[in-house]
Amino acid sequence: MNDRKKKIILWDLGNVLIQEVHSEFFNFVYGAIDSHSISRDSFDVKMSQIINESFYGRLDFAGTLAAIADFCGLPAESLTRIVEKVRANNYNRELLERIISMSNDFEIGIISDLSQVGYYVVNNNLSSLLSLCKPENVFISIFYHLTKIKEGKEFFTLVLDKIS
Repeated sequence: MNDRKKKIILWDLGNVLIQEVHSEFFNFVYGAIDSHSISRDSFDVKMSQIINESFYGRLDFAGTLAAIADFCGLPAESLTRIVEKVRANNYNRELLERIISMSNDFEIGIISDLSQVGYYVVNNNLSSLLSLCKPENVFISIFYHLTKIKEGKEFFTLVLDKIS
């Protein structure tokens, strides 16, 4: 018997388990500002730029909210209340249940390039999945200050090194 072999199943979060996080957040924020001051298209472009900075780990959660607050002219506490309203309610329940059922036979892990906002929403709404994962099996690119994981091999190499 080789004790070195591990049975780990890694799951991506964004667009696999959760289809919508940012669009709901954008809608809530846009609804809170004076919508006459900026067009929805201009708003979406700027918000996407800020969220990309968050994806790349250049902004932490507080920094992401501060950049959005500055752009929108909203108090930071308003944005905190808004992000707390975002729910990961558009997720693949069937896949989530299957992952949970596999946790008896496999270690469950997460590999994702969620933004700070996306991770906040997941952490608040899918804590049952995250609690199944050993901390050493949770790989969120923002934790490592790396660029989006799907843009290169660096993050995948890091994950393989850590689990082997």
